[in-house]
Amino acid sequence: MSAGPRAPVSVSYERARHIAERFIAWAQGVPGCELRVEFGIGFSYDIELPKLIDYISFRRDNDMGGWDYLPLNGLGLRTREELAHLLASLQSVGLRMANLSFYGTRESHDSFARRRGDFEYLLLMAQVMAELGLARSEFILVRKSALSELPRLLEILDAIPGREQRVPSLCDYLGRAANREEERLEEQDLQALPAALRDGIGRDHYRTEASWMQAILADELPPKSKLIYVIGVRDNNADYLENEACEEILRTWRERDDQRRASGPSLAQVAEQYGDPTGRRLYALRDLEWKWFGRAYAERGAEASQQWLDPSPPMMRLE
Repeated sequence: MSAGPRAPVSVSYERARHIAERFIAWAQGVPGCELRVEFGIGFSYDIELPKLIDYISFRRDNDMGGWDYLPLNGLGLRTREELAHLLASLQSVGLRMANLSFYGTRESHDSFARRRGDFEYLLLMAQVMAELGLARSEFILVRKSALSELPRLLEILDAIPGREQRVPSLCDYLGRAANREEERLEEQDLQALPAALRDGIGRDHYRTEASWMQAILADELPPKSKLIYVIGVRDNNADYLENEACEEILRTWRERDDQRRASGPSLAQVAEQYGDPTGRRLYALRDLEWKWFGRAYAERGAEASQQWLDPSPPMMRLE
């Protein structure tokens, strides 16, 4: 479920939660069912405080992993006092840690985030969290144009107590970042990183395009073991999700996904056709799947391309 005043849906929080409850109850009633049902409300979690409190409680009561953690990037601007009230209220129902994402120091961070003052606002949040005793998780986006800023960024963040976790990451091939490949690191760029960040970038997770191609074409990738469907609760599918049998919804979803994949090229085929065997930029495998399959489906036309690239397509009711 999307959140915030500019969200492209009008489905209420209560209605979306009721749909999640349907699926949870159904899964619990099926012997041997290994399905896990999660419920999320968007990227900024910027909804009314009573609903946010209920959201944390709902996830806790239904044993959803990470129920005591929230990412707070994009949160609407608040004063120090308003932030303290918000975070203390969430802490009272079990919030233990919040995540803040940084893309560089002040000017480059604000430019990348597309919000003036965002960097200082995140620092304010970190300070308020420390005063309340909330743990802080930091996501550091490592991008080429901001490499020289990273030592100063870490110096600023290290001066604020309360950090429990720091996660460096490269750009996902998704959204605006798909059109900013010049920001993607190459192997030699890793040497320019502070050791604390360089050591946190898993070299099994991030490889060069050439290395991934070699592994794919040699059939050396381990098999995938988990499948996640993200079902957006939207105006055009809420009635369906409320009234159709849960097992029928999931059967239809899986059949449509299986048909789409069976009718398209394999990973090896798109790697061979669209991959760069000399590519030195670093990717997660998922990034290259999005990149290569996106190009393949784009050649089939706009509708096919959108179906592949949209990470949260609406459930389509079959007549």
